[in-house]
Amino acid sequence: MQDVYQPNQVMRLLRISKPRFYELTDLKQRNPLPTHNYGPGKRGTIILREELIEWVASLPKGIGNGKPGELQED
Repeated sequence: MQDVYQPNQVMRLLRISKPRFYELTDLKQRNPLPTHNYGPGKRGTIILREELIEWVASLPKGIGNGKPGELQED
């Protein structure tokens, strides 16, 4: 298991679309997905494993693109 993920890896793990990923990382959200930038632009975005686990555990059911409680693949 790795300690750092790129956005595309998190999208696959959570089975969410790219637009949904960026909605979840919006800092205006009450509980945004924690990301870190190590370079210019969105290319340098990473997500730490421990923070991802804590964030997912704090969520209500149904963060996917479909109905509450249903995660759908892209």
